[in-house]
Amino acid sequence: MATMLRKSFEEQLQELQDDLLRMGRFVEGAVAKAMRALVNQDVNLA
Repeated sequence: MATMLRKSFEEQLQELQDDLLRMGRFVEGAVAKAMRALVNQDVNLA
């Protein structure tokens, strides 16, 4: 029983880590896009 709980916990923890990494990539892309818009003074890109 305890090993099943442990395995479930570890799987959920891995999913959380994957989700956080994915969100980090989205943020990185959004910041890069915002910086390009600012540098190029591109209102449409912003």
